Amino acid sequence: MSTETTTDSPLSRRSLLLSGATAAATMTLAQSAQASSHGGHDHHKMHAGHGNSHAGHGYTPPNAQVQALIDGAMDCQKDGQACIEHCVQLLKGGDLSMGECLDRAQEMLVMCTAMGRLAGFQSAHLKKVVSLCIDICSDCKVACEKHADKHAECRACAKSCDACIKAAKAYLAA
Repeated sequence: MSTETTTDSPLSRRSLLLSGATAAATMTLAQSAQASSHGGHDHHKMHAGHGNSHAGHGYTPPNAQVQALIDGAMDCQKDGQACIEHCVQLLKGGDLSMGECLDRAQEMLVMCTAMGRLAGFQSAHLKKVVSLCIDICSDCKVACEKHADKHAECRACAKSCDACIKAAKAYLAA
């Protein structure tokens, strides 16, 4: 005869029930604290009657030039990431000609991420960042254009950099 040990003992059940009750109480307290930190009002219901307007909340939506910066930065991030992954694969295969392209695309990815984030909340430092982004995107575009005939990823990255540069220059000119 074999003896089996089960975990269905009353102590285990009590521990489980106690753990569940503790978790439920913790969640209730957390929700209560969150509600009291908002003065008891529900942000989801605040938009009733005034559409999606954020008037009175201190939020100003981005103008067309800022939105173009955000869109350009996002396109560069998407195409830059694809270019980086492609460069890494080629470098793993021994194609050392992709080193500069990889370096410039990595710099561009970091810069466009920062610019897009700063544009999103309309930072006071945005113009300085945009100016630097133009230089970094220009370097990336030049590096990617060297491979654009052979690699669609490099071609797409160069095209995104060009569009981002144009959006950045339009923003600075406005």
